[in-house]
Amino acid sequence: IHHQFAEAQKTGSAVVSLAFTALVAAPLAGLVGAWIRLGVNGANLKKEAAGSVAFVGLVAAYVVLAGAYWVGVKLFPTLAYALVLAPPTYLAGQYALSRRIQGNIDSSRQQT
Repeated sequence: IHHQFAEAQKTGSAVVSLAFTALVAAPLAGLVGAWIRLGVNGANLKKEAAGSVAFVGLVAAYVVLAGAYWVGVKLFPTLAYALVLAPPTYLAGQYALSRRIQGNIDSSRQQT
């Protein structure tokens, strides 16, 4: 019996990989640059921090779920997990936005 190992797979060049990474990272750098240029004020986030953190965390859970689906979780379990995530995501988003709107109303009343 003679065993033959499979030949190593060919990979792309490092230059192509780095160029693709730069293309993927460019929109994120543009977003941060736009935030800096616009002067984003993070102090207003304290009022609705609990709802905002919960909402962003649940959206991140959806991203993880999409990654799990891509890696190999079947469609119906993925949909079941998404259905479990849907109500708390909706409620956290609604809470965060209502607190944000209430904060805007309160600050506009103080200015007048």
